[in-house]
Amino acid sequence: CGDIIGSGIFASPGVVLDYSGSILGAIFAWILGGLVSIVGVLLIIELGTARPSAGGLYTYLALAFGDAVAFSWQYVNFVCIVPGSLAALALTFGCYFSELLNSGGDLGGGAGMQEKLLGWAALLLVTG
Repeated sequence: CGDIIGSGIFASPGVVLDYSGSILGAIFAWILGGLVSIVGVLLIIELGTARPSAGGLYTYLALAFGDAVAFSWQYVNFVCIVPGSLAALALTFGCYFSELLNSGGDLGGGAGMQEKLLGWAALLLVTG
């Protein structure tokens, strides 16, 4: 989930600025989000060194909450979270790359067909 927090600064800086009310508030929000991400990474590192086994987060959730919770997390992660994250990153790339090509990318609103196709092509290029 850290990739969404990290890419959010490129996808929605105006929204954060609107809700925070000031530039300092927006910077504080991004720093706070970065600190939360760092804490999450440090927790995963700690779990990995304490219980080094294959399976990643599934293994830790199964140990803490049982197999049903771990399976549910893995299923939702596979079906929703990772594809949604990749789609958001691809659309953000498509909007910015379209703007770079100076072909009318709209960074403030919804993505047009060209931005979607550029994001889709980049996603195919990166993932094979």
